[in-house]
Amino acid sequence: MCDTGTLLLPSGSTVSDIQWEYQNTAAGGATPTALSLDAARSYLNSLGLPAAPSPKFSGQKNGVVLLITDGLPNCNGSLNRTTCTCTPSTLGCSGTSGTPYNCLDDSRTIASAQALKSAGYLVYVVGFGTGSSGNNKAVLDAIASAGGTTNSYSASSQT
Repeated sequence: MCDTGTLLLPSGSTVSDIQWEYQNTAAGGATPTALSLDAARSYLNSLGLPAAPSPKFSGQKNGVVLLITDGLPNCNGSLNRTTCTCTPSTLGCSGTSGTPYNCLDDSRTIASAQALKSAGYLVYVVGFGTGSSGNNKAVLDAIASAGGTTNSYSASSQT
């Protein structure tokens, strides 16, 4: 389950299209956030978007990334499973059933958000859920800040 996110809606989709897709899509298990942000940057770059016309967004393009996540970034098999910070999961990071794919992948995810910002795209982050999903506002704020939007937003329901 550590594949990149899937493009479900094309560029230019309406708000109602996005709302429908969000309400009708289930989470897939792992949280490959860095990989998905990198894929979003590649996709947006392929569109050849012009720079934003407003001086307020100088250097930004007419494209943003909206990251809605119910967990902390993981899915980096190169991390050390015995020394990393483990994200909540049924298998854990260390021990006989543990895997480095459950390690917190915050550094690579922050770098991916910075790469999006450097390419001219702002990254908005929404952490959905609390408790067992393991969302950590400080980690999500760091991703949002690296993506140029200062802080993440927390949501505990679809409303």
